[in-house]
Amino acid sequence: MTAIRAVLVQYARLNSAGHPVRCRPSRAERTAGKTHPDGKVIFDRLDDAMSAAIELQQLTGEAKRAYRCNRSRHEHFHLTRDQRQRARRQTEE
Repeated sequence: MTAIRAVLVQYARLNSAGHPVRCRPSRAERTAGKTHPDGKVIFDRLDDAMSAAIELQQLTGEAKRAYRCNRSRHEHFHLTRDQRQRARRQTEE
């Protein structure tokens, strides 16, 4: 198991097979024709997403930021690249 996968398994929502669950299109998006998931891993709590972001940043060197999913009825979270931190680093150089 890779280190990145180990972090995801530790913090993300898992299915019965032990794989991270990925976000699916909402009913409205499916009605509009979007049928494929966007591949974003689901974290049930903000704390879990933030912890995963810190560990992934240590592994990959790429800054991550947690955010609440807009399509979530039961409030879940995702990670994205932190462009603000990247921009700060570039201005410091």
